[in-house]
Amino acid sequence: MKKLYAVMLGIIGAAVLFGSISTANAACGTYGKVVYSYQNPSTMTLYVIPPVTVLPSYYIYYTIPTTTVGYSALVNKINVAQATGQKLYINGSGTCTSGTARNGGTVQAVYGLSIM
Repeated sequence: MKKLYAVMLGIIGAAVLFGSISTANAACGTYGKVVYSYQNPSTMTLYVIPPVTVLPSYYIYYTIPTTTVGYSALVNKINVAQATGQKLYINGSGTCTSGTARNGGTVQAVYGLSIM
């Protein structure tokens, strides 16, 4: 009985541990200021730098396909934040690799506006 209890406890523990970790949908979330953005007919690309006390050593770029649901509202929110110097939290589908230019992937969500 004790062996069965220990095995069941181990299985439940593993299920809780591995059920709460998602490795399939890696994400790159960044809280920072949009410093540059541009649009072409198929996508919008934006560059974000995190808030730092010295000159930033890297930036993260994201893309938004024009086929994204709510594209115009998303672009409007980003343009307002960029024009007024506000910070956004941007969640992308990329993995935020290391280096000076980090690919954040496709924008999944944009959260909050706050004055810098």
